[in-house]
Amino acid sequence: MKLFTLLFIASTLLPVHLCGQDLADRPASNAGMNLDQAFQKVEKVFKVHLAYNPEFCQRFELRALKEKKSASETIEAILADLPFKISQQDESHFLIVYDEDKLRRLEAAKPIRTPVEMSGRIEDMYTHEPITGALLVLMPDGITAETDTSGKFILRCMSKHENPWLEVRYIGYQTQVLAQASKMRHSLNLKLFPDISELPPVTISSVRPSLNMERINSTISHYATSFEYRIQSNPFRDVIRYVQQTTAGINATDDRSTGIQIRGSNADENLIRLNGLTLFNIDHFYGVFTSINPYIISSIDLYKSYFPAQFGGRTSSVIQMKSPEEITGWHGGVDLNLITANAYLHAPVSDKINLVAGARTTTFNLGNSGTFSSLLQNKNSTIDPLKLTDTTELTAINPDYRFNDQFAKIDIRPFSKMKLSTSYFGSYDIIESGYYNTELLSQVREGDYKEKSEWTTQAFNVSLHYDWSKQFSSELSMARSTFDFGQTILSRVRLRTIVVNENSNVSNRFINRNYRLDNKYVYNNIVFNFGAELNNNDSRAISSFNQFNFTLDTAIRNEIAGYIQADYRVLGRLTLSPGLRTSHYGSESKADFSPRCAAVMQWNAAHQTSLHYGRYYQYARQSRYEDRFGREYYLWVQSDGRKYPTLVSDQYEIIQAFSAHRHTFKTEFYYKAVQGIVENLAIIQTPPPGNNEPLKVRNEFLVGKGRYYGVDLTYEYHTKIYQAYLIYSYNLSENSFPPLDAGKYYRKAYARQHQVKTSQQFHYDRWDFSLNAVYGSPQPYNDIVSFGSQSRDRRPRQETRYLDDYFRVDGDLRYTLSFRKSRLEFSFSVLNIFDRRNTKYVQSLFTFTDQNNASSKSKKYVVGAEVETLRRTLNAGIGFHF
Repeated sequence: MKLFTLLFIASTLLPVHLCGQDLADRPASNAGMNLDQAFQKVEKVFKVHLAYNPEFCQRFELRALKEKKSASETIEAILADLPFKISQQDESHFLIVYDEDKLRRLEAAKPIRTPVEMSGRIEDMYTHEPITGALLVLMPDGITAETDTSGKFILRCMSKHENPWLEVRYIGYQTQVLAQASKMRHSLNLKLFPDISELPPVTISSVRPSLNMERINSTISHYATSFEYRIQSNPFRDVIRYVQQTTAGINATDDRSTGIQIRGSNADENLIRLNGLTLFNIDHFYGVFTSINPYIISSIDLYKSYFPAQFGGRTSSVIQMKSPEEITGWHGGVDLNLITANAYLHAPVSDKINLVAGARTTTFNLGNSGTFSSLLQNKNSTIDPLKLTDTTELTAINPDYRFNDQFAKIDIRPFSKMKLSTSYFGSYDIIESGYYNTELLSQVREGDYKEKSEWTTQAFNVSLHYDWSKQFSSELSMARSTFDFGQTILSRVRLRTIVVNENSNVSNRFINRNYRLDNKYVYNNIVFNFGAELNNNDSRAISSFNQFNFTLDTAIRNEIAGYIQADYRVLGRLTLSPGLRTSHYGSESKADFSPRCAAVMQWNAAHQTSLHYGRYYQYARQSRYEDRFGREYYLWVQSDGRKYPTLVSDQYEIIQAFSAHRHTFKTEFYYKAVQGIVENLAIIQTPPPGNNEPLKVRNEFLVGKGRYYGVDLTYEYHTKIYQAYLIYSYNLSENSFPPLDAGKYYRKAYARQHQVKTSQQFHYDRWDFSLNAVYGSPQPYNDIVSFGSQSRDRRPRQETRYLDDYFRVDGDLRYTLSFRKSRLEFSFSVLNIFDRRNTKYVQSLFTFTDQNNASSKSKKYVVGAEVETLRRTLNAGIGFHF
């Protein structure tokens, strides 16, 4: 009975198989004996009993059996190089069990070199046409090969892994994964299926995110281009800047904000998510780079104009970022440059726990640094805002500026079907500045200014994912996101005996609590996504000028939404993706219905047509605030149906995409109609009142509509060492407010009509070089506040002015030294190589009438600022990565 019990325990402890393990799949040799035969011989020679699984042990080959003086010594010698451990029960009974820890130690100690040699042809599953330029990737090594014009390929290499697999990728097709690549041979005939899964977004994803996002896979605007390339080496490896510079339809001419402005929309109209966290601000240092640490991001999904029903609460686009989920080894590094210090770590803490963490901070006071001092200097302080004729210099401001950001994510898999995740994101910025100046001009004797601004973003979430079956999975999540902003300005201007004081305060706090249930079900060729979410929003926004509140909003409201989205193939080549989202906001009795639909026709392997439509509702939005130096701030508020109506947009999009070997062409036509646009105006009294009397301000809200339409053209060329983009965007954005000029449409401010972008990236051996150029046509600017005027007298269409065009070229050079499993990276970058003076816009502050002017008309002096964007800036850095 005792022996029977031991045999039963051993058979249950030993696994039935060892798929993919190095030592577990050794076939028995005809020349030697297997492990079961060796154990039988030990029992016979030493008169002992061994408890083990005979069938499982027959898989292991024993080259030679060397008998020792005792049974225990002999068994230990047999198992020295095998993943088993021995447990002696008494003098004559031994229990043999499988040891996973020993297996890992044995595999780590043994160098692996697996030969891979294969060749064949890749064709379309339905048309049997050869696929040119299809990419074959040997994973997890990352070794690649491509098909020629006949669809043929050859792959010969040595893998550092025991069981490598092959991934076959191509535009508009499902990625095919083939196991046991080392056993494949020649004359293979591989067939690719057109993609019938969920509609792909603009995707930038890392093949090995732990290595600094060097290799990424791009899917551009629902059109899959499945080749791999190295991520652009911009000075700060900023992934959001990368999206701006290499994606059509996104504004790349605003150096002071990294907010994504897509096809005329404002930055707040985009939903920005990081691992399920909603982020309400991603700017550092007024937008020179973002608060997203590039070393903790493995993928970015960007939906332009159209996005599925899973996403809501915004009217323009969705940016979804994710950090690595599967970590195969310890990776990390430290990156130092003239601005920041950055450290990150990707750690498989155990078989069931993964950790991703990163932290970044400024190395010194940025305001006093020559690197970025021009960003906060006001070059022209006394100007006519329409003619820009005066060039009097204002004392440059050298502020005290600091920031830091942190991120951490932990994934836990207690069971194979369950995953627990928790993430944290934090970002903090503070700026303090001031100046005192005299003799600004003949009429203004003194100017005094002090400012303090700080903003904080924090977010935390917990999620539980469970796979009920291969077809059905669910995820339950809870998240809390907070944004805080505060600014105080104390200033004084003296004109002879008149003293004008300006005291302004701005504060904004927005808290979002999000609860979601997402489900995914696959039935045959149909993918269903359905679920529900609750958003609890708590907002407070106050803007005051000399004790006059011209923005005051405090609200706590809920949004309850449900959605369903389907993706399925019709007639082989046509994929339909209908969806519906319904939302109930605040105390309103009616529900808002948001239909979505996408149709994708795959004409052949190289040509695809997409049609998109969607209606979107936005309840959390921003009210614009602009300070005296032309810097813009946007305050988060909530729709109330009066001052801030719900923002509603209807968007239409047609995409034509073509690919030919290494070339990709794409045209995108779009139209967007928006209802609920708001202008919050503060009308300032002029001329100023008497000595030491505060300026009077009155508040005015305008509600209107907008229409934005245009076309985006993209050409892309790539090889293994070179990649180039050429992008042209035409956009006409117009707003209309009934109180202004009888509701006639006029050009929206800050939306350029023409934009050309080019990006070139070159990689050779240890060198990486990138060159990026952006041109933007003159930018419209209109001051509809128009001191002292009534709204019915304003003619924004006739009074629109244009600032100069924008042109900027950036270059980046990197050199990498690799040793063992680590690398040392040196970088040098130049922003705005030609030192182009790109003026952002003009901000008027005060107007003074010259009472001594002998002419019949009084002369007005305008004290204000013409703010320039980034001048020529150098950056150098060094990074160590392992």
